[in-house]
Amino acid sequence: YSRSAEELRIGERCIPNIIVLRMQQGSSATLTNDDNLSHKLTFYNGTQFDIPAKKSITINTSFAKEGLGGYSYSCDGRTGVAGFIYVSSKD
Repeated sequence: YSRSAEELRIGERCIPNIIVLRMQQGSSATLTNDDNLSHKLTFYNGTQFDIPAKKSITINTSFAKEGLGGYSYSCDGRTGVAGFIYVSSKD
C-alpha cells in the first residue's frame, strides 16, 4: 500500500499504517508512534530515527543522502524490511 501523506503511524509490534510513504524532495513528514513502547527506525543508509512511545517526530528528506528513490527501513533491529519511504522530485 503506497500513498503520499504527511504522517506515517507506527503501531503495536512496529507495524506501519503505510507500507510505502511517498515524499517529495524537500518536504517533511510526521512519524507518530501509537504504541506504548518506543521504536527505532533504521534505514539501509545508516540513518536512524528514535520515536518515543505515544509521541511524534518530524523528519525531512535530508535523510535521503543518495538522492531520489526508495529507502527501506527496519524497526527495532528486526531482520527484514518494515516499510519504505520513496523520495520523488518536486513536480
